Amino acid sequence: LAQGAKQDNESSKLYNYLRAGLPVVSEDPVPNNHLIESTGLGIVAGFEDPARMAEAVLAARGEPWDRERAQRHMVDFHSWDRRAAVYRDWILQELGETEPLAATGREEH
Repeated sequence: LAQGAKQDNESSKLYNYLRAGLPVVSEDPVPNNHLIESTGLGIVAGFEDPARMAEAVLAARGEPWDRERAQRHMVDFHSWDRRAAVYRDWILQELGETEPLAATGREEH
């Protein structure tokens, strides 16, 4: 959960929970809440409304989440390999090197 209206923490826990297929209830604003939206595996509620947060937790318990789809999304777009490829490609681009691998969809092993 966020710490109130000003949230500077990236909340990397969301990556771990979503990779594991665990539904998340998060306060708004948390910078990584876009992951909840893109995976469809959770609910975002405003930090200033404790009653809404409680409703979100109860609603999350009964929701028929598509956990496998969310996990696939996290592996496809947010795995450590994918994150490293983005940095590698940026460095190669800055050095004027070869075509970025992340942009082509090719994997390098």
